[in-house]
Amino acid sequence: MIKSEDALKHVEEWLQDKLLNWESYESLEWSDVVQVDVPPYKYVVYHKFNHKNDKGYLNRHCITFYLDNLGRVVNFSDWRNR
Repeated sequence: MIKSEDALKHVEEWLQDKLLNWESYESLEWSDVVQVDVPPYKYVVYHKFNHKNDKGYLNRHCITFYLDNLGRVVNFSDWRNR
């Protein structure tokens, strides 16, 4: 089993790589990291955050991240603006 901090670190690294304007990132809410048994997923975590897009507009994202047994992001569902 992975530590919650490690899973959240992997999610933040994934976001740093994917967001166009990482400097504007603002964390709003994290769920607990939940262990699941739905191959290939081992863990699930929900994260709500704001960030500015390439035009400077503020976007709110509500993303469910699906993680593997090492806590790495392997899939996600983006529920934008909820």
